[in-house]
Amino acid sequence: MIIPLLNHRQVALLSHALRYAGYGYTVESHRRSHNITHQTSRTDLMQLAELGLVAQGKRGRAFVFYAPEDLRSRIEAAAENASRTS
Repeated sequence: MIIPLLNHRQVALLSHALRYAGYGYTVESHRRSHNITHQTSRTDLMQLAELGLVAQGKRGRAFVFYAPEDLRSRIEAAAENASRTS
């Protein structure tokens, strides 16, 4: 399940998302969870959204990232695609 483009924080978030469907991740919650800067947290989540592994929405002014129902198949497809291009 490891996708070479992802860091350990992103892999941890995806692992959590596979267990807790419908959970919303914010830049702030990801930042606190991994004790990282706001920008690093934002970059992590935006990269996951660009890869299509999480859906991006808004709650008030804050971005919220949700795992899609078919997350497992998206991860498998992304890993297969990454191994093909390596």
